[in-house]
Amino acid sequence: MFESGAGIEVIENMGHMSARVYLPRTYLNQTRGLFGNWSGTMDDDLALPDGSIANADSSNNLDYIHNQFAIHWMVDEKETDDRGYSLFYHENGKTSSSYNDILFQPVMTNDIRQIIPHNVTLKPEDVEDFCGDSWPCKYDYAVTLNREYGHWARYYQFQFVILRDFGLRKIVTCEPLMTPIHGGKNTFKYTVGTTVAFECDPDFVLVGVRLLKCLASGEWATPSSIAAGYRINEAEWVIWNPAMETRCIEASRETSTEASSTEASTAAEESYKPVGIVLGILLSIFNIWRR
Repeated sequence: MFESGAGIEVIENMGHMSARVYLPRTYLNQTRGLFGNWSGTMDDDLALPDGSIANADSSNNLDYIHNQFAIHWMVDEKETDDRGYSLFYHENGKTSSSYNDILFQPVMTNDIRQIIPHNVTLKPEDVEDFCGDSWPCKYDYAVTLNREYGHWARYYQFQFVILRDFGLRKIVTCEPLMTPIHGGKNTFKYTVGTTVAFECDPDFVLVGVRLLKCLASGEWATPSSIAAGYRINEAEWVIWNPAMETRCIEASRETSTEASSTEASTAAEESYKPVGIVLGILLSIFNIWRR
């Protein structure tokens, strides 16, 4: 989740991935691209980068959607005024173009009987019986010939329907937490009730807060005390001070710091000894003089 209230969720189940985009109502009439203009009407959803509107009557024509609409929103590293640019970082000299195949043509028909080859054992009736009225399930099952793809397509469609019909409510989140350099965290969720645990890579040690929890107030809290095997009660979480930075440092550096501190402490103790001797001599002289 971002400070603007927008959020992106990528979910993986058994090798099958789904992505969801969440937007607050402040984004009404502010969106462009593959998801259309969030204006409350379907007539302008097929808006092209130049602002023109594709033929809305072709919304069920997969060939038209791909070639006359979607392909125009393909992005790369070069930023343009109407499309923006790719937000992904590619290693080893690769770019977005390394993964974009402009010549790719997906299966364009809605009829699963035309999709399923005649020389396979899978029958259209099998797909119909398994998927019911779920079109994403039928399409994925027919194209891949793998029932698992159909299952997860239907599952994610069902989850979307639940979110649309019952889940549209205000969501309280905490501010995003940076992942420590040379370390990691157990989750990227920032919703209420989420507990985030930090850890460091081998040869690095954690400095700062190790455990944080997102409270209903939208603030991060840290436990006031943690003991091995000890369960933290709600009352034992205290508001976290953002100034308390969590970071990972090299173990050798921490040892060196501790050693320097010990040496400084020892040197300070040694420096007090001559002062104590001098004070003792002065007191003895003073007592002799009084006599």
